[in-house]
Amino acid sequence: MDFFAEPPHIRAVDWQWSEEIIRLREYAPVIKEILAEGRWRPDFAGWQADRRGWRLDWPSDLETGANLPYLSDWTDGIINELIEQNQQVRKCWDELAGQYPLLQSGANLPPVISDEEEWLEAIGWKRDLTPFRTCLQIIEPSENTPWQLNILLQDQQDPSRLVVWGPAQLEEGTDFQAGEKMPPEWIPHLGRIHQDTKKWIKLIPWLADQKGRSTGIPDRLRTALTEDETWEFLNSNSSCKTEGTF
Repeated sequence: MDFFAEPPHIRAVDWQWSEEIIRLREYAPVIKEILAEGRWRPDFAGWQADRRGWRLDWPSDLETGANLPYLSDWTDGIINELIEQNQQVRKCWDELAGQYPLLQSGANLPPVISDEEEWLEAIGWKRDLTPFRTCLQIIEPSENTPWQLNILLQDQQDPSRLVVWGPAQLEEGTDFQAGEKMPPEWIPHLGRIHQDTKKWIKLIPWLADQKGRSTGIPDRLRTALTEDETWEFLNSNSSCKTEGTF
């Protein structure tokens, strides 16, 4: 890339550029600027295909792809070489990949990750601005009640701060009412609860409230579990909890 961006001036050499090389010379300085400014990120489609690919934030007035169909492969190679050969970049990459295993090439994507925005947050590339984590709580039964399933909202900054989100039910389009303890600044982010509830049901379909399905509200959780169901949830779904899904 450096050669194309700033080719050396050698008086004894008369460079003869092909049309493709001329196009690469046009892109090279732009690519160099994008990399220097950090305007690049992992490519979700590439990782899905078990390939360490990258996306660059190209200027809006620059046409890419049609003129050079192999441009993405070239930029992938440039960035991967940068990670391997630049000691500082390599150190940052290793730290990030160690903290977020999904970023490691070849890591299997959890089935609950359905789009690029979710994935960029999951791998730590994009900051999750939601002020809370959506968690599930199981309460031991009393003499005449079954095991209870609740949703808890855990403060991202203070993990000891927990807000109970009623029973484990959520209906899309209904008013959000979580009680007096709900911090006002959390209100704009309450749609995240619905999003996470859908993930849980996708991972463990039997958590869905069948009454909700019959009434046209498919993404509602059950509020009570049997002892066998509680045991299954706590044991057979341990991989989900390890990945931070719950």
